[in-house]
Amino acid sequence: MAMILDAFVYKFAQLLVELANEEVDMLLGVPGEIKKLQNKLRKISKVLADAERKRINDEAIDDWLKELKDFMYDADDILDLCRIEADKCSEVSSSTSSVCSPFPLLSCFRKPLLSHEIGSKIRELNLKLEQISRGRSEFNLQNSSPDKQKVTSQNSRKTSPVGEIDIVGSEIEEHTQSLVDLLIKDDTRGNNLVFAIVGAGGIGKTTLAKRIYNDQRIQEEFSKKRWVCVSQEFDEVKLLKDILDGDKNDCAGDQSKSSLEPKVETSLWGKKLFLVLDDVWTAKVWCDLLCNTLKSCAAGSRILVTTRNEQITKQMRAVNTHQVHKLSLKDSWLLLCKKVVLIGEEGEIQHLKDIGMEMVKKCDGLPLAIKAVAGVLCTKERTRRAWSGVLESTAWSTSGLPEEVKGALYLSYEDLPSYLKQCFIYCSLFPENHQIWMDTITKLWIAEGFVKAEGSSTMEEIAEDYYKELIMRNLLQPHAPYICQMHDLLQSLARYLARDESSVVCKVDEVGSSNGPMKLRRVFVSNVHEVGTSGPTTAITDVLVKKDTLRTLMWNMMPMSETQMDVIFHKLSRLRVLDMSHSRIRSLPDSLGNLIHLRDVSTFLAFLTVS
Repeated sequence: MAMILDAFVYKFAQLLVELANEEVDMLLGVPGEIKKLQNKLRKISKVLADAERKRINDEAIDDWLKELKDFMYDADDILDLCRIEADKCSEVSSSTSSVCSPFPLLSCFRKPLLSHEIGSKIRELNLKLEQISRGRSEFNLQNSSPDKQKVTSQNSRKTSPVGEIDIVGSEIEEHTQSLVDLLIKDDTRGNNLVFAIVGAGGIGKTTLAKRIYNDQRIQEEFSKKRWVCVSQEFDEVKLLKDILDGDKNDCAGDQSKSSLEPKVETSLWGKKLFLVLDDVWTAKVWCDLLCNTLKSCAAGSRILVTTRNEQITKQMRAVNTHQVHKLSLKDSWLLLCKKVVLIGEEGEIQHLKDIGMEMVKKCDGLPLAIKAVAGVLCTKERTRRAWSGVLESTAWSTSGLPEEVKGALYLSYEDLPSYLKQCFIYCSLFPENHQIWMDTITKLWIAEGFVKAEGSSTMEEIAEDYYKELIMRNLLQPHAPYICQMHDLLQSLARYLARDESSVVCKVDEVGSSNGPMKLRRVFVSNVHEVGTSGPTTAITDVLVKKDTLRTLMWNMMPMSETQMDVIFHKLSRLRVLDMSHSRIRSLPDSLGNLIHLRDVSTFLAFLTVS
């Protein structure tokens, strides 16, 4: 769940403290109701951690948490309304008097209509929470202390940039050089020869491909180099745009394969191309889409494919297939050491090697799993008790999860404090292999209310600490300075936990396609190019306006008329985040002012005109 309940309940309870006094009770006409809310929330908060763990295998607990989560979202809207009205009162007070009221909430609650509206909603919340609270007695949930809002100390090691620290053993360098030799070797079998790297998910295929792509000899040999992440459900239009690699706005109007193919062909005509197709799940990406389009490239062009399925490489007629094997126990331990301590400090954890070896055995030679465990150990004391606690965690054996995210990956999530869990799951909103800028994601976390300033630190500083800790824990992968990505397996885990609450939409029929009980809260719409009777934009907006629980709308690389925006801004009144970057909108309607909960708006490269 993108809103991890124990984090949200803690924040909500803190906000109620501001309201819990007799004068507010009297002004709202709800004597005792706010304290009732506080007491019920306090009792519920003690069992939330246990409920979150058990929901994976218990449908009844899962349904109970969904009901509680819906309640918390409604409560957040009411509290946000209180804050908005208090801010208005503060502005009026400061403009008419040099002395500001120390209690702006009291001032705004003296308005009869507003106090009646909020008082009625607080009564409704209490009735709903009473019903939800009765339901928890059926589940035998265990009490535990809620997380405190404190970023984990990074005393074990500093976050290192992506690169050599992820590499162990001498074999990978040998494999890199031998594959580069093959790729630059003269070969008369064809213009565009396909080479392949094959192995299980999380085994290091992309790491090897990156080393090859960045090799100096590759840089010198090929005049054009492209890296394209394909993923399981690739989008032909987006893939062609990525290969074209021009200014996004130059090709933003091209929404069809037929209009882009000749542009790609022309741009690469006579050029010696090195193209990496990372994470390929079907041979169609080559056989049906790119094979003919890239025939205009110069002789000696090469295609390097990474895939989990060797059969795909045969269908693509790869001339060479390299198998990536699992790490040995020795190399697994070396990688764990590299990710837990700084180079030269390995001796500090040698007394824990026996416990560490048991953990890397559970990782089955998969580098991604080993790095996930290392991310957990980075936050622990270097004692046998602390490391044994990780080894003996029940998260290793949690059932009911998708097979590919069991064990180490789920352990790395379960070890997160609740405020980081919701930030991690929020990243599932982006498409696979999306480049996530630190400034962007931290602003979104703040807008959604996931970040709370502590002490003298600003919310921006705290959010940046969250970002750095997720990288330190190897749950986000640094891609470049201030840019990260999510590994596709970790994104699969985040999407599984978010369920139907978040959705990435690249086709018209993907909006609201689930029949589950979850309410859609966040949606990322990008590059939709299926044209129906009324066009994709109209079809999507017609569905979106019915999703009145939306809090985040990211409308990327898609046009939208002022009329369509007007409808959305009237219907989606709960929006906190509105991102219309690269959307080719010319102006924003006045109805944007209806979005009183809105905290973050982005119109980067949207062609807005200032009148």
